[in-house]
Amino acid sequence: MGEVRELDPYYRVHVGDARDIAATLGPLPTKDRPLITCTITSPPYADLIDYKASGQVGWGQSYEEYLADCHHIFRDIYSNTADDGSLWLIADTIYDQSKKPSAVRPLPFDLAREASRAGWTLRDVIVWQKDKTRPWSGRGRLRNIFEYVLFLVKSDKYKYHLHRLRETTELAKWWVQYPERYNPQGKTPTNVWEIPIPTQGTWANSAVQHACPLPADLVERILFLSTDPGDVVFDPFAGSGTVVVEAERLARRGIGVELNPKYVDAYRTIVRPEVLLKRGVDQLSERLAASDEMQKTILRLRAVKYPKTMFKQYVKRFPSGPKPRLAVSLLRDVNPVVLRNPHQLIDVSSIFLHDGPVSERDELQRALKEVASQKPLTGFGVDGEILVVCSEELLSLVECFELFLYEHGRTWSATRPILAPELLSVPISTKRGAYIPIAANVALDERPHRLYA
Repeated sequence: MGEVRELDPYYRVHVGDARDIAATLGPLPTKDRPLITCTITSPPYADLIDYKASGQVGWGQSYEEYLADCHHIFRDIYSNTADDGSLWLIADTIYDQSKKPSAVRPLPFDLAREASRAGWTLRDVIVWQKDKTRPWSGRGRLRNIFEYVLFLVKSDKYKYHLHRLRETTELAKWWVQYPERYNPQGKTPTNVWEIPIPTQGTWANSAVQHACPLPADLVERILFLSTDPGDVVFDPFAGSGTVVVEAERLARRGIGVELNPKYVDAYRTIVRPEVLLKRGVDQLSERLAASDEMQKTILRLRAVKYPKTMFKQYVKRFPSGPKPRLAVSLLRDVNPVVLRNPHQLIDVSSIFLHDGPVSERDELQRALKEVASQKPLTGFGVDGEILVVCSEELLSLVECFELFLYEHGRTWSATRPILAPELLSVPISTKRGAYIPIAANVALDERPHRLYA
């Protein structure tokens, strides 16, 4: 469960005007040390909604005045954002009712244009699919169930932790047999995010009546993608403070500006306590922790299958060459760096047993290395030595390892543990073709099955 700490006097939602960010940020940011890492906000939808605050942005303004104010705000945020920072804008199209028939105004892209004029670079456009929006439908328009999420960056140094959003819990049925086909980090998420919008009654206290509530799950996803613990997260149109409190819950420092004191009070008395208490365990961080073991399993599967595939390709290319009797795969510890970097290779020693003349062992070793330098072996992401040794050398190399035997080509399920001396008497499989037995220092007991989230 979360904890409701005493409200920080600075990192909180402040009553103020988004057009005067300097008054809220105060002296902390400087030209040499900008304060903000990430801004997440949903600007008012022009003059569509009255938020009941005097002098508000949008309501009572012309569309041109509204965009000019947004440009000014985006420029101020830009100057107070670090080089690795980003700006996330959540917006929907609106209708220009002054024309007959009414015409769609591409508000999200008008905002993106103003942000670009302020120095920002539009990097991606994401579709946020939700249960409902404003307005629902009308003559000449279908029911709208999505909004746009625009991702803008200050420079090419922007933070972007894609591995935190990768999905490892949905893999096809045969993933254990073809681990080389699956990225250990999981599938790259799409640019369509299905996240329901909060409904009235979501909060225990129904006093929260902000017209465009952002779901905490949406904010969480953005924070995981573009910030780290300790970063400053800003929302110039904070409303009831979802961005700010979600940042606090995830060990970031959130600061927001909201013109209407009613919403600021709702943040302090309702939203903040409920988010911190009820969202103590978040799905993304929980899934991230659980996926580490799945990633390690995929890498272990690759390590055991690697010598099997190498032998298979060798026999195809050199059918008359000398044949090894057995292979041993020794996987070094899976470094957490490997789990976070898909281009980092895993360290596997592949040792093949052949008791023929030294010249044959040398010939076999050269051929296996040649095979390993080409597809499909290069798709395994494996680096490490390839050795062909005699029985005596093999025993000296593996005697200190706990080994498990894989037979009949089933590299996803160990037959049994095996002692080093027993390796010399294991026969080549005749069950499923000429598979050499493989021993490895990892124990796997997987079955072909589909994984679901």
